[in-house]
Amino acid sequence: MSGATLPPATPSPAGSPKGAGATTPTPSGSPSTPTTPQETLLQGALAAMKDAPPPLKAGIFGCLIIGVLALAVLGIPPYAASKELYALVIAAVFLLVCVVLFVYAYTIRPPSHDGIPPRPGGTPQPIPPALKPAPDPRVIRPFLDDARTNVRNYLHQLDSAVTDDDVRANLFLPVKAADAAGGGVTLAIPSQLCLRMNLADERDITFGVGEGATGQAYQKGEVLIACRGAPGSTDWDSKYRLTPEQVRRIHPDLKWVISLPVKSVAGTIVGVANVDCLKHVFTYDDLERSSDIAGAFVGLIGNLF
Repeated sequence: MSGATLPPATPSPAGSPKGAGATTPTPSGSPSTPTTPQETLLQGALAAMKDAPPPLKAGIFGCLIIGVLALAVLGIPPYAASKELYALVIAAVFLLVCVVLFVYAYTIRPPSHDGIPPRPGGTPQPIPPALKPAPDPRVIRPFLDDARTNVRNYLHQLDSAVTDDDVRANLFLPVKAADAAGGGVTLAIPSQLCLRMNLADERDITFGVGEGATGQAYQKGEVLIACRGAPGSTDWDSKYRLTPEQVRRIHPDLKWVISLPVKSVAGTIVGVANVDCLKHVFTYDDLERSSDIAGAFVGLIGNLF
């Protein structure tokens, strides 16, 4: 993906549009990104119950129901001390088991995507001198799609005209190792790691180190937000050393791209994830927020390497 990075922009004045046709109501049926610890905890709890195996769900609900019924018995006469004690003990035991089972369900669920860590960036990392086998794309793809979907949900709140096909994502990985000088790396998209990219030419695009926002993010180890100029402008083409072949392959409706370096557990740059958008323009602040949202999931992808 390609484009010219924008300098840090001053916040938009009050009342300025957040994007073409921007609207503020939350779209119906589109989950919003958690913005408070309470929302994050609630979404994590709901995800834990959703992903728990059926027998575990049955155990949690069964213990909860028995515990609640035991508490209800406390309010039913006669109020004998022995009956109250038995009911209280039964309620405490089953509610405790319910809590233990729920905590277990929470810990075994897939990695949480709800928190939004600080944006990746900072000190450039060394380019790996040799290629290592990447994780199975089928393992990576759900995290990449989560990044795309959550950015799309956020943008849809700003502009209801944004559709699911307008926001896309991909992951570039090295397909050619670096030479002794650290150059010669070729970045390409594995076939299963391009989402909502419907043009075959674009899916087959490759970048070298320093080429396009993808190559720059890989080289510098920093998040880049690149916005395309007006039709016919070649500013971002020259700034990012794009070849005529790369320019030809880029979707004509592409408006911006967020390129996020993927860092392994060891801190090495192992690829670049991109989230981009067709047709719709947003402010720099909106795109920074989008990069924060996507960065949460890109960080999880890095943990797989």
